[in-house]
Amino acid sequence: MKLLNIFILLVLIVSCNKKEVQLPKIGEKGITDIHNNSSIWMFFNVINNDTIAVLNKNNKIGNTHLIFNIDKRLPLREIMPKVHELQEKLKEDSPHKTGEMRNYFSYADTLLNTFSLFDFTNTNYIFRQDTYKNIILGIQNDHIKKPIFVTFEKNSILIENIKTDDLYKKLKDTISNDSIKNRTLFLIFNQDLSFENYLSVKTKLLARGFKVEDSEYIYSEE
Repeated sequence: MKLLNIFILLVLIVSCNKKEVQLPKIGEKGITDIHNNSSIWMFFNVINNDTIAVLNKNNKIGNTHLIFNIDKRLPLREIMPKVHELQEKLKEDSPHKTGEMRNYFSYADTLLNTFSLFDFTNTNYIFRQDTYKNIILGIQNDHIKKPIFVTFEKNSILIENIKTDDLYKKLKDTISNDSIKNRTLFLIFNQDLSFENYLSVKTKLLARGFKVEDSEYIYSEE
């Protein structure tokens, strides 16, 4: 199945359930053409004043690339544990599994007016503080170049101004320093960030040529 270059600016509609997903709107080019894919949906819902992610994976087909259509308003705390759980299940051996199937987040590309994808197949999500501290300890004991840790807080000015290039210019200026040249970024996200802010960060860093660690930490302030 081929992805068509259709501009989906505000919503994707699952006609069978009459529900909608507001896709993130990001001004960066992504992947627009893949074959053999099926979809997973995460809808936005509010129950007793709590924001809830409603997961629908009924359209998932085995041995296909998976497209995760996630509502941009959902916070990471509702999304990433579910994404991680699905990733772990996909890693399990299956007699019907052939080749390497990839995982993608979908978004509306406002530059090309099209439906685009971001590949997150190799991303490893960390939720436990003790696991994160062990990773930091391992990095500190390593003799290779250490990554630069970049934290995105819920009310961060950098997040609020994510549509500007201020953050990326600062990172570029830092990394261009000869003593830390070619170092990777280790990304740390507050669990209350919206999915749109999260994916905007990831796509913009990739578009500007930054090297990002496969592991990233989703933390709680509690």
